[in-house]
Amino acid sequence: MSAASSRKAAAARRDDDHELRNYRLEERIGQDELATLYRARHLTLDRPVEVHVLRRSDWVSVSRFQQAARLAARLKHDHILPVLDAGHDDRFGYYLVTAPLGGRLLQDVLDDGPLPVADVVRIFSDIARALDAIHAEQIIHRDIQPGSIMVVEQPVASGVVRHAFLTNFSLAWSPDGPDLSELEEADYLTAYAPPEQDFKQNATAPALDIYALGAVLYHMLTGEVPPPPGQSPRPLGEFDAALVPADRILRRMLSPQANLRYSTAGQAAAALRQALRDVVDVEPPASPLAAPSAPEVEWLENPVETVLNQYVDADFIDEGRTWARQLQDPLVLRQVLNTWSRKSMLRRRNMGNVLVPDQVVSYNFYIYELRAYYETRTTPQPREKPYQGSRLSERHSPPGVWQIPLPDPHPFDEVRPQEMTVPHSERVEMCMYCGGKGDINCTRCHGRGLIEERQLVTNPDGTRERRVVTLDCPGCEGEGQSDCERCQGTGQLLTEDVFTWSRWGKLWDNTDDETDLPLADIRARAAPVYSAQINVRDPHWHAIAPLHELLQAAEQVDEDQQTRILYAELTISGAHMSEVDYGERGKKHRLYLIGTEQPTIRGDLSIYDWERIGMYSVVVLCVLVLVAILVL
Repeated sequence: MSAASSRKAAAARRDDDHELRNYRLEERIGQDELATLYRARHLTLDRPVEVHVLRRSDWVSVSRFQQAARLAARLKHDHILPVLDAGHDDRFGYYLVTAPLGGRLLQDVLDDGPLPVADVVRIFSDIARALDAIHAEQIIHRDIQPGSIMVVEQPVASGVVRHAFLTNFSLAWSPDGPDLSELEEADYLTAYAPPEQDFKQNATAPALDIYALGAVLYHMLTGEVPPPPGQSPRPLGEFDAALVPADRILRRMLSPQANLRYSTAGQAAAALRQALRDVVDVEPPASPLAAPSAPEVEWLENPVETVLNQYVDADFIDEGRTWARQLQDPLVLRQVLNTWSRKSMLRRRNMGNVLVPDQVVSYNFYIYELRAYYETRTTPQPREKPYQGSRLSERHSPPGVWQIPLPDPHPFDEVRPQEMTVPHSERVEMCMYCGGKGDINCTRCHGRGLIEERQLVTNPDGTRERRVVTLDCPGCEGEGQSDCERCQGTGQLLTEDVFTWSRWGKLWDNTDDETDLPLADIRARAAPVYSAQINVRDPHWHAIAPLHELLQAAEQVDEDQQTRILYAELTISGAHMSEVDYGERGKKHRLYLIGTEQPTIRGDLSIYDWERIGMYSVVVLCVLVLVAILVL
């Protein structure tokens, strides 16, 4: 039956057939896994509402429906769909009542293809705020997908903008929630579910929702349902080159390792806004339910601080977080910029009073250096020499080349190539050149002992002429035989395997994503936060993407496995970073604050006082002209 015929059938019924407690059900407008949705009206207050009626009667479904009603009513947030009422009706069963937002489910919106980037950023940010709010209440949603997100269009002067509301808490976990371990996988495993989600194990962590939100982000940007966990999604650049900066955010959110994902959804939203700020022309307006707010001030947790927190200097991390909290006070940023602008006559005066930030994002930026000390051992090659009857070593199988002990390494001391004999590799063999006899036919006389030469002979009458003269072979002294040059007359050869070894060092380095960042200034302000010898094959270190790239490059020095790392010393240096986005004269600008105490500040040409620069240029030019006149 079509949607239009369903509405006609509903309108043909008597009014009292549609009354549920204090609500009149006017029209069936949708259906999800658990409930049927009706447009309705509150009879006493005469105001529109939407009523969700449970359409399944098993106890698990009832528990989920009640859980959804209880949690949604408890949570008060600008981007969580408000629940106004809930209860049980004798005819209709369990129901809950929500505000009539007049929106569409995101899954229906995505049927039309990918969304504009501005809408994606706005919807993503709205749901991220909602998730951080429920996570603060120790609630995990566990069913983030387009069917759990309501999209509402808000009219503005330039058209409409879309905002999002989080709905459907029927699978949510809370400390006092019901046991849903008997759920079948088909009821909760979707294309957006993280690989570790398992209701039987009752897996609960914010990382579940972070992964699912990343899968929704991929669908919004590409128009494609994300691939199953374990399969890499297509790079965003294949869909739109402008989306490439968002690839790293997506990869981190969809990481199969939960500890590598963002620690909060807000951090992911801040990173996304930061990555796509050149694509999104206008900052998203406030939610229709939200009051005006101050500019966004965000702290982005670096994966290093999540995975390697027991190694990295805790004071350094705390200093960055403290600095980010201080920047939440607009007066602090204003004072920093004013102090900086006064230190040069070419900078804009009182810049902190002029600049109005749209967003301030703070994080720690890390630089990785690996001092690797290598040893190369070539493939053993046989080497022969005459056997002189020397004693052979005890008969054992020769060891592999990497099992042979060498002098203890002194890290980073260069050892030039040296030869080493493989132990127990010597073997005595008959000389095949002489057949074990030790001598061979003389190569000069071919075993005859005599040779013929043309010599100049003087006749008795004093004349001279050339004649053929037979002589003893000087090579074998007329014997016709000579010692075998290969075995030197012993008839046997001693063969042993020999390899060449050497040692050398190399410095490798890598950084966090440095796109558009003033890397030279960052390096100048960076300070060591960790330094120690490490095992480059320890998977713990490979959990950090730039460090994994560094270690992988260091290990792939020789594809033939002739070179190995003997010693590796890792140094991690960090610098506190803050990025300030602001708009001026219809253009977007960006400032970088590097460090905390008297930070180094870098930006574009808008940070300079061009009127003053022009005035000084004119003065200097006039002075030069005057000097030239005086000289001439």
